[in-house]
Amino acid sequence: MILQTSTLVIAYCLAIMMAVAGVSKLFDRRRFRAVLYNYDILPGAVLGLASVVLPVLEIAIAIALVVPAAQVFGAMGATILLVLYGAMIGFNIMRGRRAMDCGCSFGRSSGELSGGLVWRNIVLAVLALGVVVASPLSVSLWAHINAVFGAVAVWFVYATLDIVLSSPIRFHRKGSHHHA
Repeated sequence: MILQTSTLVIAYCLAIMMAVAGVSKLFDRRRFRAVLYNYDILPGAVLGLASVVLPVLEIAIAIALVVPAAQVFGAMGATILLVLYGAMIGFNIMRGRRAMDCGCSFGRSSGELSGGLVWRNIVLAVLALGVVVASPLSVSLWAHINAVFGAVAVWFVYATLDIVLSSPIRFHRKGSHHHA
């Protein structure tokens, strides 16, 4: 029961993340198209199409993650997309192109690309892969209810950390004197 509920919490967290990401990209397609352009990976002719297809795919994956019969497929899609996004970030870091928005901060600018973003995507992809492996075929209604509340709680912590970590405010150790 604990493994089933934990797997559902992870699936629902990924679903929330994918849904929020997809919807925010669709609402600001021009910005997302600019993000894709800045990655300098896709040919210019497909940027408009990609700026629609990727968010719609994220939303479809989110829906699949909450539908028991499609959950494994949603988790596979999430794994692939997270690895793809992480690879795009890593590729640009290797090219020395850090000063750009990753497009992964739900409508806010993320500042610059970092190894932390690559690691975040790796961790999320491993969690999604865990859903592929451990996805419960039949679970009680109570497990679903617990998982929904757990996912919402985890999501708020994740979103709060995302905001705090992308904040321009820098903290210094006590006794360090940095002046602007």
